[in-house]
Amino acid sequence: MPWLRPSHPRLIHLHTLVVPETRHTLGGTLVGLWTFPASPVVSALLVGSAALALDRRARRREAVSWCAVWVVGNAIELATKLSLSRPRLDAVSGFDNSFPSGHTLRAFLVAAALAAAWPRLRVAYLWALGVPFALVVLGDHTPTDVVGGALLASALIAARFRTSAAP
Repeated sequence: MPWLRPSHPRLIHLHTLVVPETRHTLGGTLVGLWTFPASPVVSALLVGSAALALDRRARRREAVSWCAVWVVGNAIELATKLSLSRPRLDAVSGFDNSFPSGHTLRAFLVAAALAAAWPRLRVAYLWALGVPFALVVLGDHTPTDVVGGALLASALIAARFRTSAAP
């Protein structure tokens, strides 16, 4: 898809893990801010906070399971990106190892963990639903990348609820 161009090189810079990206346009910066809570460090802090709140309410097993789901999801994302080789989608983009979208995965996991800890924060699902669209608009991911991240998150969340419902 020639219209999709990554907005930055695919190298990870440490400052991008803790500081939101600024883009060339105000719209790009605002969309980048929208996706920032799904970054690895911030999402770990949010899921950890939800787990801590659950633990304080004597829901330790649920707290541990949300942390485990976050770790497993990120491990699967990384393993898939390192092992999956697909042809470049166009001659100049870096989209050969962007599947699945980790930001999409983490957005859904964060929303689910926050809703589990604080039911009033179910509104976080609206934020999470906007993240995949923002990533495609920014040119950071293709539609298949974000669908893959959403499906992986959905499978992990469903598995977490299935195992927590088991006696």
